[in-house]
Amino acid sequence: MQEERAYEAEDKTHKTNAFIQANQILKEEKDERQSNELKMKAIERINYFPFTHGDMIEKQRKALNELQKHE
Repeated sequence: MQEERAYEAEDKTHKTNAFIQANQILKEEKDERQSNELKMKAIERINYFPFTHGDMIEKQRKALNELQKHE
């Protein structure tokens, strides 16, 4: 009986430790994923320019104006 109780107590301790380790790994992965997402959002915010094709649009408008003048 005492051996079974000792075995059960040891088994419970192992299960508890395994749960704590697995939970810690999941927490670390979540933290890393969130920090990567924040970094990517920051990079996107820095690299975002809504009017990057303004020069091309101006050239097209000039070309259209010149064509209309010639007609």
